[in-house]
Amino acid sequence: MKRGISPRMAIAAATVVSRGSISAAARALCISQSSASRMLGEFEKALGTGIVERADNRFQLTAAGVVLAPRLAYIATLAGDVAEAPVRADSHQGDGHLMFRFLFALTESRCNQLLVLQETRSIGSASLALQISADAVRKVLRDSEARLSFPLFERREGGRLVTTARGQTMLSRARVLRREVAHAAADVSALRGSTRGVLAVGCLPSVAASLVPAAVNTLLAEHPLIEVRLAEGTYDELLLNLQSGHLDLIAGGINPAASISGLLLDALYVDRLRVFARSSHPLASRKKLSRSDLSGFRWVVPTRGPITEPVLEALLAKAGIYPKAPRIECASVAAVSGLLLSGDLLAAAAASQFRSEVGGGQLTELPFDLPSEPWVCGLIRRNSAPPSVAMTLFRNVLREGPWKEPGDRGPEVGFDYLD
Repeated sequence: MKRGISPRMAIAAATVVSRGSISAAARALCISQSSASRMLGEFEKALGTGIVERADNRFQLTAAGVVLAPRLAYIATLAGDVAEAPVRADSHQGDGHLMFRFLFALTESRCNQLLVLQETRSIGSASLALQISADAVRKVLRDSEARLSFPLFERREGGRLVTTARGQTMLSRARVLRREVAHAAADVSALRGSTRGVLAVGCLPSVAASLVPAAVNTLLAEHPLIEVRLAEGTYDELLLNLQSGHLDLIAGGINPAASISGLLLDALYVDRLRVFARSSHPLASRKKLSRSDLSGFRWVVPTRGPITEPVLEALLAKAGIYPKAPRIECASVAAVSGLLLSGDLLAAAAASQFRSEVGGGQLTELPFDLPSEPWVCGLIRRNSAPPSVAMTLFRNVLREGPWKEPGDRGPEVGFDYLD
């Protein structure tokens, strides 16, 4: 988050823009007009640009305000519903209003402290990470839980903290809000001709080794001020991190038929399953392979990703392949590659997974068609959030990047909602 921009400040500015006036925003937020005006001014000062024209009693967005309007509308949505009932200290409200009370009370430092506490899972570790006293961390936690009237964390043996279900909802929203404020700052930088920002990408195994790294290098060659954070994991792991605000998007194999509320799918290309081996493998020089040829070698079986043990076993059985040697199970894409390079092993993987190794002559695709259905690969992101500048540039790089075969690229289907 850009230093000096608190969730409270961002929510006030977003409410002014969504309500169309400072007075309407003040009523919705249950604060004075002078407070609403002050927080709007602080937000504009922190961004380094005005977003609202205030002359002659007219409410009009500046050029920067027009650009930021979609993101500010999303921030207003993140803050919770304040339209139906005012949020007052003595009122009884549901989680929507509690969400607002919680987020609107967050200063920049308080927000950071709670999120670090969730990551470190203990008062002592958070204190060390933040370089503040343990008492200060306890006070922030105590005040926040008092405001909500329910615990954010369960206290476990040894001082360990475990986020409660309702705490996860509140803290995930705070993290997403913090990320959107950072994207707003990047939007303003782009208006000034400076492309900045942070891009957090979750990589599924099929794209973690070659496609995403190549796209990142291309992106940074053109826009060196963008900061990129990559995380590899299973679909479920990455989906949780996307929904909790740790990631901006997920890259890899996706299921267009899946029903995932709140997410947006951008299909990029169609991938397929292939059999891989090292270039010096005894089968590498063969023009045609039989089922018995492939049954005579040991297979490496991924334990994560789209082709897990039961899926691969069923697939090999359908192809009439029954390996004679016990399999090797492996949860690491890098280790699968290393195993193939150092021995006469076989592995089934997405065609894009070993693109770099095949291009460098280290691995090769064997001439055998497995009876597998192709699957769509692309990007998944939160559907209500406007894409950041860095996200848009990254998507464009993936769409325009080099492909192994002309047929690898899927149709230009654009965005499809997964609702």
